[in-house]
Amino acid sequence: MKVQAITDGFYGGARQRAGEVFDVKDGVTSKWFTPVQVKEAEPAKAASAKAAKSKAKKDEPVALSELQKDQPVQDREVI
Repeated sequence: MKVQAITDGFYGGARQRAGEVFDVKDGVTSKWFTPVQVKEAEPAKAASAKAAKSKAKKDEPVALSELQKDQPVQDREVI
């Protein structure tokens, strides 16, 4: 069952932040999350948004060594 966190909480071995949508076992209830109605059109939008987000993340450097990877070695600054 899909639920949305109202406040920060802990479920399934991970922290869930306010506003996040996540899965719980059927019948589980709590004061810090509420059930979410899943529409048929949402998964397609979520998948395309997720793909766009992952593409944007790929463009960002993840390590200091990647900051200057587009420059020739002799032109790089020492970090």
